[in-house]
Amino acid sequence: MWVPNQLLKDEVVAALRQGGFSNLQIEFLGWLSYNATALNSSRNPVKAAHTILANEKTPKMLEIFAKKKKDSVKPQHAEHEEVSERFRQLERWAADVEGTEEPYFDS
Repeated sequence: MWVPNQLLKDEVVAALRQGGFSNLQIEFLGWLSYNATALNSSRNPVKAAHTILANEKTPKMLEIFAKKKKDSVKPQHAEHEEVSERFRQLERWAADVEGTEEPYFDS
């Protein structure tokens, strides 16, 4: 799964965790450089994080963030039925061979 570069300082991440933010929220907050810069330079990063999440543009950015996450694990179009069938054949063969003492070589 896609994990963006974390631009938040360690002490800011620790403060956000103590403030009750989830790992995914922290990942989102540290994803964009302008949010990370604001949080890293804030005297109260927890309050600043709440302000960022309340911003009217945040839902749109969260939509983009979620799409990147989902697209990173979902293949666009992947047909591999032939290869899957070959794996199933190989697995059946391996299961049969494991019970024999003599090595089996296909000629």
